[in-house]
Amino acid sequence: MGSICDRCLQPSSGPAQEGEQPSTIVTSDIQVSVAKGPQAISVLADGPQDNTEQPDDGTEPPGIIRPQSPTEASSKTRGGAGIGALWTQASQRLTQQWGSVMERGEDKLPFKGAFYVQNRSDCAIRDDYAFEEKLGSGAFGTVYAARHLATQDMRAVKAIPRAKIRDLKQFKSEVAVLKTLDHPHVVRLYEVYEDKDEVYLVMELCRGGSVVERLAGRGGTVDEAEIAGWIRQLLRGVYYLHCHTPPIMHRDIKPDNMLFVTGRDDAPIKLIDFGMAGFGRASDGTSSRVVGTPHYMAPQVWQGQYDGACDLWSVGVVTYVLLSGTQPFPGASKQQISDKVMEGRFRMDGPQWKAISDDAKDLIRKLLRYDARERLTAEQALLHPWIDRPQPFQPLTREMVSSLRAFCRETRLTKAVLMTVASQVATEALVVYQQVFEQLDTDGDGTITLPEMEDALATHPELQEIGLSANQMFEELDTDGSGRVEYTEWLAAVIDKSLYEGDNILSNTFRIFDQDGNGLISASDLRDLLLTDEVARRVEEKHGEDEFFRRLDSDISTHGSIDFARFVDGMRQHAREQQTFLLTTAAAAAPVGASAAPSAPSSSSKPTLHQGTLEALSPTVDKSGQVGKKRMHSVTTDRRSGHTPRGST
Repeated sequence: MGSICDRCLQPSSGPAQEGEQPSTIVTSDIQVSVAKGPQAISVLADGPQDNTEQPDDGTEPPGIIRPQSPTEASSKTRGGAGIGALWTQASQRLTQQWGSVMERGEDKLPFKGAFYVQNRSDCAIRDDYAFEEKLGSGAFGTVYAARHLATQDMRAVKAIPRAKIRDLKQFKSEVAVLKTLDHPHVVRLYEVYEDKDEVYLVMELCRGGSVVERLAGRGGTVDEAEIAGWIRQLLRGVYYLHCHTPPIMHRDIKPDNMLFVTGRDDAPIKLIDFGMAGFGRASDGTSSRVVGTPHYMAPQVWQGQYDGACDLWSVGVVTYVLLSGTQPFPGASKQQISDKVMEGRFRMDGPQWKAISDDAKDLIRKLLRYDARERLTAEQALLHPWIDRPQPFQPLTREMVSSLRAFCRETRLTKAVLMTVASQVATEALVVYQQVFEQLDTDGDGTITLPEMEDALATHPELQEIGLSANQMFEELDTDGSGRVEYTEWLAAVIDKSLYEGDNILSNTFRIFDQDGNGLISASDLRDLLLTDEVARRVEEKHGEDEFFRRLDSDISTHGSIDFARFVDGMRQHAREQQTFLLTTAAAAAPVGASAAPSAPSSSSKPTLHQGTLEALSPTVDKSGQVGKKRMHSVTTDRRSGHTPRGST
């Protein structure tokens, strides 16, 4: 991915020095309400009273395995019956016949990026969600806490009136970009609904409140090192956005848009509210819309000519506010604030600064440089001494290594299922997996590259037990062929399989694969969900759409469809086999009194979803030859399953 971090930024003249002492003001610009009962803050709340947006000028839119090649691993370990094996066979046949089109080679038919984030334009959101409480409203819409009727999962839903969308086509393209965001410190988008009046973004609901509320809850006293940890998480999210393709400027970074996932002290922070984000032009310095919250807007934003460096100014203001409880550029009106920002003077010599370290002050000075060309980038800020502090080392657990080993040998379909499951697991259950991911992501850009994977094998010797080279492991984890391992790809490979035994996670996963909502996963569902548009387009141009889909369907659909009950049975059996395998190999490998070390399975005993388990996912066929019909009644009437096909009663 290209980064804007080292690009030249729009120059501005003006002082870059400390000046007058600011008056003490409240640190919060909170614009959302706290839900009754357990604290729940909206992830996409905004409020017009503190946000500035001038009219748009049209320029900016709103056992060790023997090391083997991936081909060998595919041919020797990816056999077996069931739809997973058939997906692999279809991929290989297409590759052999049209190798020049399938550029990634055997068994590497790439998935769509973030295929598990769904568009639900074919159904009404209130058929799936109960809106329980209004959390906030602003210039771009209203945010509600909503409960999914089938799974009881709580989400934040932002309802955006179509009348407020200037360019619907552009808006949908921006939502498509938001769907691809996949980072531990960026709020997750689950689903998108739309009707004739509104578009609805179904997002992760963060229950831990904002960083300002956490400060207030502790009487305004928080250890400086802990605040440094908060800013490090924020910078990681910003760096990821700036490195994204296309690059993204958030343009409204402030304490109220930094939410804790839960109320736990170690809960991760999520950057929320992309209502003012700028897409695709974060590196050319030509953005001109004056948007944001006045106290946190960079001088170049007020001037109407800026790029992604504006986000780093905002991070500097946030850091100043959290450490001192005051604003660096105070004012009672937008004009007063603008005047102070354009003057560029701030001070850090009041009594509240006496206990603050020199490193913290140095970072603030370098983030609040008036000249954007002299301002730190997110990448540079992550390397600043106040941010780049030693972190506790988190090795991969035996369970992670076992899961990772199995994932590297799974079929393509099994990987797709596991990625979808991982996307549905609650963030609070992923803390350890996140910590390991961030250790491997040494440059902090939110992805794992091949050089970082090579480093990982050196720093985490437990990974060597998998028996694959860094390149082989990387190829197996990079399911979409992007050249980077994204966060959800990593989670799918390492999470404990017991996490997906719950009905709600399995129900959500099934809903995603059941593209037409008829209660069955069919070959056409898999085709629509998983195939990238680019791969499909190239094949269609060369061989025709009908021929391509006929071949894909003939390989997969001969075994029919999968209903929800069989899907659940198969997934739970897969989880049990994984756990049994782990316990068995640990006991066999460890001498009495010694710590067990995982050993590699043989190809005949390895408990993967496509060996033995996927037989449970094969279709039910009655005497008339009808596929899936025996189970349909139980799927549509058994509410305990958590899944009801759309349109069912």
